[in-house]
Amino acid sequence: MFKCDKCSLCCSHLDRSIIYADLDRGDGVCKYLKGNLCSIYENRPLLCRVDESYEMFFLDKMTREEFYELNYRSCMELKKLYQKTNIKRRITMFLNQLNQEEREIFLKLAIAVIRADEKIKESERALIAEYAHEMNIPTYDISKDVNVGPLFKIISEKSSDSVKRIFLVELTACAYADEYLAKEENDLINSMIIEFGLEKQEFSKCVKLLGNYTTAAAALSQFIKEGE
Repeated sequence: MFKCDKCSLCCSHLDRSIIYADLDRGDGVCKYLKGNLCSIYENRPLLCRVDESYEMFFLDKMTREEFYELNYRSCMELKKLYQKTNIKRRITMFLNQLNQEEREIFLKLAIAVIRADEKIKESERALIAEYAHEMNIPTYDISKDVNVGPLFKIISEKSSDSVKRIFLVELTACAYADEYLAKEENDLINSMIIEFGLEKQEFSKCVKLLGNYTTAAAALSQFIKEGE
């Protein structure tokens, strides 16, 4: 059986496929979606039933496991799209407060973070590109090592504590872009905290708040859509 976590993203992006046009209330959201759940679940259309759809339309074209995998990939793409929207909101909120020198240093440190474990993933490349776009930095080189010491020193000596915490928030988010905090990334961020003169516990608090932000952003989106 296909495992659904009831995020409702598939039911909130019906405008991405014409086969769901009759269910679209006009803004991409299913007219039967209430909160995160289907209000007609027991009587939902065939297209919304994974196993029945497979048996009716795809039985002779692929295995059930392949069909589940196809649905799972689509689900993950929607989650990535949603995550990217939330990331862009957060980036705009915080990085716009940096001056030009701070922006350029931030981007170099973000590259250092994703290079720390010597495994650059597509999600990390995408985040660096988003940073560069939002901060109006047209060129950058993701392939070269970054000497972080002098960069830490500049921010430590010239920037305010609030700017230092912006660096902490966004570089922590950058480290978690692949949903895993490598030891090398952890060590780099802890070195930055020491150089900036911040408290060690601010790192763990930052991680917790980023998680809360994601949850709150999802709740706000649902409130805007449904008033719930």
